[in-house]
Amino acid sequence: SKATVSVLNWCAAPRADPPRGMAKEPTLVSDAAAAVAAGDAGHVGKVLGDDWQDNDDDDDDDDDENAALVGGQPIFADPVDVSASAQHAPLYLYLSHFLSAWIDRTWQFAVPMLLMLVWTETLLPAALVGMASNVATFMAMPYVGHWMDRHDRLKVMRASIVAECAACLLAAALVYHLTRTVAASGVTDRPTWTADQIGAFAVLCMANAAAEVSMRVGQQSLEKDWVLVVAQQLGAEVKVYNTRMRMIDLSCKLLGPLFFGVVVQVMRTAGIDPVTHVAKVAGTLSLVNLLAAPVEFVTVARAYNSIPALAVKKEAPRNAVNPLAVFAGGWRTYLNHKVLAPSLAYALLWFTVLDNGALMAAYLKWSGVGEGLVGASRGVGAIFGIIGTSLYPTVLRWCGEDVEKLGQRSLSVFFVHLVPIGVAFAAFGVGSQSSAALLVIVTVSRATLWTFDLALQQILQNHISESERGVVNGVHTAMCQLMLILVGAAGACFPDPRSFPNLVFISLASVLLATAIFTRWAANVPQVAAHGADESGDDGAV
Repeated sequence: SKATVSVLNWCAAPRADPPRGMAKEPTLVSDAAAAVAAGDAGHVGKVLGDDWQDNDDDDDDDDDENAALVGGQPIFADPVDVSASAQHAPLYLYLSHFLSAWIDRTWQFAVPMLLMLVWTETLLPAALVGMASNVATFMAMPYVGHWMDRHDRLKVMRASIVAECAACLLAAALVYHLTRTVAASGVTDRPTWTADQIGAFAVLCMANAAAEVSMRVGQQSLEKDWVLVVAQQLGAEVKVYNTRMRMIDLSCKLLGPLFFGVVVQVMRTAGIDPVTHVAKVAGTLSLVNLLAAPVEFVTVARAYNSIPALAVKKEAPRNAVNPLAVFAGGWRTYLNHKVLAPSLAYALLWFTVLDNGALMAAYLKWSGVGEGLVGASRGVGAIFGIIGTSLYPTVLRWCGEDVEKLGQRSLSVFFVHLVPIGVAFAAFGVGSQSSAALLVIVTVSRATLWTFDLALQQILQNHISESERGVVNGVHTAMCQLMLILVGAAGACFPDPRSFPNLVFISLASVLLATAIFTRWAANVPQVAAHGADESGDDGAV
């Protein structure tokens, strides 16, 4: 357009004392303006993609001037499709991700709370449901990742949406059935484990596990694959998309439980019986799920149709059909991949009770901290996470666009944040002082934790080839779930709240080990960091 040409020509006007490293800018922008005037959009992308260089850091002087990559492709890629519909593709992705994250975060919080309405004096059913989900995700994700690499992107997303919706609806129906059964038995404090209760609860565990796995499939597909393709086709920086997707996720983590709490309070009228109350709450959640699923269907289809490259996929060879062979092959690929070290470092961060999770919340409640304060700390922690996420692009620029450097620094700062918790428990043992330190420090440390999370995500995007994104990211997710299982086992080994300091020290050791592993990997990776993943994917373990 004429307006675009005018803006580019204005930018190309000579300036006194141009910034260091930007001497080529007038020529670059003038070339781009000429290309726009000639209607050659592809050449604009080539000019900007091949010649733009951001020299913020003296350490980058010896690097290739055109080394900025996203998953092996230039950050400013040659746009294949710059139509109006293509420009709207990120909005479709954001909306679909918001709906999926909203349902997932709400349901993750709702299941244990609903089970507490069914059995009022025990946490055992909620713990069993959570354990079943973790084990199922650990077992399923390597195989599911293998399946994702070999099927069309839209088919994968549609299957994920349908499966998650169906599983959540079934789980809601089973919770209602259990409520009626328990109320009829007259024993509401803890399970009597009749045949009916055992059967319904077992199916509930399977339905909730299916919902969790389906959610992971959709999340992994959008965040680890679709975003890369869209960024490459639109000539955008993938870090911007990563940041926005993570902010959506954290916002849902904050607002989803709040929404559930509002539903529970609104549905709790004077004199209402537990069966009717649970029926209304579960029915409301089911209705929201039913309304969201069609919108997700439409948004992912529009994003898919607006970016032709999403329909083109480098498929991995179809050489394994036995589920056990697929499972073993997925782990073998992961263990021999160059992202093993950073992935393991990230997974070790899940082997901790310093996470605002169930074990930490149970300890704080035992130590005298009110439920309201514990709940508020989770909300404030999510806000700190959003702050850390929003600052990620800026901090990455300060690190000279070196994502490995940013990951190492953010993880180191995260560990330093947690050290005073260990000092407090060593000095005071269990008590109000150590509980206060635990509550405040864990809440504030979410900022650096989520900064590292984004750095790790971009590292995986940069180093995993397209044909292996499903299986490697799937096993990466399975590794994180394995750490959650081990945390539960550690909690079972130290069930007495007075032994909680042991879990704190184990957690600090895990974070320290993660920092050491990632630091060593980052020190040896610069020679390959600027080169995207090759399609062979056989880079050897680091």
